[in-house]
Amino acid sequence: MRTTKYIAIVLLLSCTIQASAQKNEDKWLKRNWNDMIARFNIYFNATQKLLIAEDNLASKQKDNFNEVIDLFPYGAEEDAKAIRPAMEETMKKASKVIQKKPLSKWVDDSYFIIGQTQFFSGDYFAARETFQFINANYPDPRIQAMSQLWVMKTYIQQEKYDDGEAIFGLLQKNKYDGKDFKTQLNLAAGDLMVKQDKYALAIKLLTKGLNNLRDRTLKYRTYFILGQLYLDGKEYAKANENFIKVLKLNAPYEYVFQANLGMAKSTAESGGQGSQKTAKFLKRMLDDDKNLEYFDQIYFELAKLEFNINNEKLGLEYMKKSAVSASNNSEQQTRTYLFLADYFFGKRDYNKAQAYYDSTVAIIPAKFENADKIIAKHSILSKLIENIETIRTQDSLLDLSVLDRDVLDRKINEYIEKEAEQEAPAKVHHAEHTENTAGSELFVGNLSWNIGDDELFSHFESYGTISRAKVLMRDGRSQGIGFVEFASNAEAQKALDELNESQLDGRDLRIRFSSEKPPNDRKREANPDAEGSQTIFIG
Repeated sequence: MRTTKYIAIVLLLSCTIQASAQKNEDKWLKRNWNDMIARFNIYFNATQKLLIAEDNLASKQKDNFNEVIDLFPYGAEEDAKAIRPAMEETMKKASKVIQKKPLSKWVDDSYFIIGQTQFFSGDYFAARETFQFINANYPDPRIQAMSQLWVMKTYIQQEKYDDGEAIFGLLQKNKYDGKDFKTQLNLAAGDLMVKQDKYALAIKLLTKGLNNLRDRTLKYRTYFILGQLYLDGKEYAKANENFIKVLKLNAPYEYVFQANLGMAKSTAESGGQGSQKTAKFLKRMLDDDKNLEYFDQIYFELAKLEFNINNEKLGLEYMKKSAVSASNNSEQQTRTYLFLADYFFGKRDYNKAQAYYDSTVAIIPAKFENADKIIAKHSILSKLIENIETIRTQDSLLDLSVLDRDVLDRKINEYIEKEAEQEAPAKVHHAEHTENTAGSELFVGNLSWNIGDDELFSHFESYGTISRAKVLMRDGRSQGIGFVEFASNAEAQKALDELNESQLDGRDLRIRFSSEKPPNDRKREANPDAEGSQTIFIG
């Protein structure tokens, strides 16, 4: 209703001013007529299109919560390209003011809109040229200050941080003190400092930027970033204070969850009181279906809580659940595997450490923090672990070499008997199933030591009905092989065709029917359809 009245008043004034201008040829009336048409018709429409485009970019923003998030939700490069047609239409609208109403006081604002359309389209060089043109040709203090601010933003988007800081230095001396300008300057400069890891300065600027900030989206994003920065600086009380403000702003659920998780991290890392309360809260989150995609992160934080109170058994259990739950989140899965690798290395369990380091390197994202160093560490530790195992073997042989002949013979016989006892179940199992299963079971090898019965079942279940999935163990450790029993030959054949040499936990599976000879019999290996064999071997 208010909008209708507003439009009616504008139209009435327009008609009155136009009639008066035509009659009296009054220059003042003509100038104000041009200003009003430029603002409420052309400029207004261009501004509305620009706001819609900004909202569109913000809706497509994908934040990586494993690092400090971007303050401004400008979306990815492909998102910027996708809105270029809409931005071209907006640019045309703004250009009409410049072309048709060149004496209007809204010409500089129209140029500013054109610069913003170029910015949101990802053409930062063209945007910078436009903003610099405005700054050089239009004396209005507000438009000059805002244009320089957006020049700084173009440098930030292009990761030219030194240039961005230089512009920030100039803007700090700018005498224009408009509240919106000061707010936007502090936020943009805070974002710039975050990207350069200058967290202490970023905190000061972002805190200032919150003064007079009305945009709800920027508010909860700013508070969230402050929570992350204080958490990184181990100022846990201040971190929690800012995460709580995110909750109070009724932010989207993703940010609510991450803010709650941030508070849990704060409790876990501080090692202070409230660990049990935090653990109960995290467990309640596991009961909520909305958090299904976040289970990997919840288990990871639960594990760290348990490790902090020296409950390593439960901590390991949660950490392994995190690894299993993180199949679609390579960032979190990498963190989990790396934690386990470092843990077992510290415990001098080098075989398990090696397995988890292998898994880490197999899935680590290219942009993961310190990815190059982690890969280099894996290479060095692999050689170190190999040498340690060699030394252990040589030490064992040296110990044996000094024994009396009778004692040595007894030790060797005991070792042979022990090996025979450990291998017997596997041999019996293989013989029984080769004889008794009619094409219903797969023999699985080259499995990661991280893989248990459940993971093996999950990897094969989409290929048919599975009655059993079993990983063979020795002394509590996986032997790297297992069995998967299908209901039919057709299902087993389908699994062979589609899963042979596929990856599971960073290892290539090699598949053949279990009744076939091992891979050194190349003819048999190449013919999985051999009569009487419907069980697949992977190894």
